[in-house]
Formats: sequence, structure tokens, C-alpha cells
Amino acid sequence: MKVTDLKENECIHCETEEQANAICKLMHEAGLKWKFGNSYLENTYYYKEYKSGTCYFPKEGVFGSLYYAIEENFKIYKAEQFLTQETETMNTIVNINPDTSENEYPKVMKVSAQPINTKEDFKNASTRVVFMEKRNRFLAWHNSMTLEQSKNETKVFTWNYAVDLDWQPEEETKPLKLTMEQIAKKFNVEKIEIVN
Repeated sequence: MKVTDLKENECIHCETEEQANAICKLMHEAGLKWKFGNSYLENTYYYKEYKSGTCYFPKEGVFGSLYYAIEENFKIYKAEQFLTQETETMNTIVNINPDTSENEYPKVMKVSAQPINTKEDFKNASTRVVFMEKRNRFLAWHNSMTLEQSKNETKVFTWNYAVDLDWQPEEETKPLKLTMEQIAKKFNVEKIEIVN
């Protein structure tokens, strides 16, 4: 389920500040904004008002209390349903020792619930230690942004998209095109012979 799927009579309940911040980031990545046009990343402090009773109403762009959502008969979804927490037991052995290079993973990557196609997408994506790709999803240690932090983490989240930290949008990685004259001028020679 995506945050953009919610209807006017539906909301997301966040029991922890960590969940509230993650949901705000998810709503931002989905292109949603607060009612008055502000980014969800600008005002993530609203959790402090209702704490474990905080609910977000993405369709309206507001927040409120769990009590209000119950009284007004809203359909209430738990934050975990959107954050895709991975609870299944892993039956694949993963190398989590950063000192060896046997596996491609673990590595620090930019991760997102939405596609990462532009510089802006890349900037808004979260940084996490990804340790596995499984069924076209990326498994990452929950709140670890460095390999060192990941050593003590046990919670796992899955992400739809992940790219390396040195990733560049396709339009920025086009090959440089030069004429023979430009190459000759660069190397200060009169004639160039191309050899395979």
C-alpha cells in the first residue's frame, strides 16, 4: 500500500517519533504536501503534540490525534503498513563484515519508496546500509546510515528503489563527443590514426 492510495476518511497512526519522521519522508517522496503547501520534511515536529497518538491524514495534508480519528470514524492504518518492515526470517546468509569484499553487499546506498530518476529524487532519498536485494526489493538495516551503525541494528526495512552514492542521472552521463580535429588540437598533433 502507498500513502497516495489513502482516501479522505483514512489516516496513518504513528506510535513512535521514528515512524512519524519516516511517514513524513515517505509522503514527501510521494509528492504530497501539508495543507498549506509546505513540504512534509519542513514540519516533522508535530509528533511532539500527540506523541504515540499521532495520526497523519495525507489526503487533507494535516495531522491530528488518534482519539480524533477514532471519534470521527476514520479508517486507521498503522505506519508499519507503509514502511514495509521486513519480519520474515532470512534464509540467505549475508556477509555483513565491511572488511571483506566477497559480496557486493552490504553497502551504503540511497533508498526510496519512489523511483530515483533525477537529482532531486536522489537528494530526497534516505541513506541506508543495504545488505541484500531480494524479489526486486532492497533490504536495509532500519536506521543505519553507516556500516559502523549497522553492526548493532536488528530491525530490517525493505525499499522499492536503491542506487549507489555515486549515481548520476542518465542525462548527465552521456559520452563526450569529439571530432578528429578537436582531438588533434588537444594533443597538439597534425594527424591522428585510430588503432583498435
